[in-house]
Amino acid sequence: MQSDRPSATATFVAFLRALGSTDLVTLDKVADPVAQRLMPPHWGRLMQQLSNFPTPLQRTLWWTTLGGFDTMALRTRAIDEALASFPGQQIVILGAGLDGRAWRLERLRDARVFEVDHPATQARKVAGLRGVPPLAREVQFVPVDFERDSLAGALTNAGHRSDVPTFWLWEGVTMYLARPAIQSTLATIAGRSMSTSQLAMTYLEPSARCRLVGWQAGLLGEPFRGLFHTEEIAALLEEAGLALTSDTGAGEWAQQWGRKHPLGLFYLERLALAETR
Repeated sequence: MQSDRPSATATFVAFLRALGSTDLVTLDKVADPVAQRLMPPHWGRLMQQLSNFPTPLQRTLWWTTLGGFDTMALRTRAIDEALASFPGQQIVILGAGLDGRAWRLERLRDARVFEVDHPATQARKVAGLRGVPPLAREVQFVPVDFERDSLAGALTNAGHRSDVPTFWLWEGVTMYLARPAIQSTLATIAGRSMSTSQLAMTYLEPSARCRLVGWQAGLLGEPFRGLFHTEEIAALLEEAGLALTSDTGAGEWAQQWGRKHPLGLFYLERLALAETR
């Protein structure tokens, strides 16, 4: 991303999350009521126009896009359910972007949430949610550039406790980072995690479709840099001292919740869950 402006992909993800309240998304329980506040005005106008489409037209658009609008809803629900099963109350969201979980999930009402992200994106979020109290007990913003700054130092200064179980959420980030930055972050996660801590991390596998999407992301100044096969992710976690507990993909989430794209064209992302040993 550009160092002086918010992430373009984070803005697009917020737009896709906002669509969860329309019939362009067929999955229940994925609406994000704060996502629309975090989009630039032109994205908000487009969102409003789509929301005003008659339901039959929204369904037609769903088919025209091969159900592609469901992909963000599937990812969101998969992570929400993993978070719901974690018994602790200390949450770290790495590369938080414009994520709205601390403002929409009842599960976090007693939680202390640390949102770690690039300062430019974080500034947009703080401004967009000014005056909107979170559901979480506390939200601590932690500005970090993953490729330059010390994540451990920033978390220490923000008050993160390594002697308390932590749920680490790393969603939609690894594909934009080089392997050394990913390895360093995983090492920090393992080093600051006591037993029963958990990690939810999404990633992309190398494929022609992923490379095409990565090329498009590159046009926005945010090219893909880290694509990994499942066995590589397991090895990276093992190297850091974390144990992989499950690895699922969008196709499996769709089957679980009774949603299947006509061609599964956008079933690209996977979710690795791990725990400290």
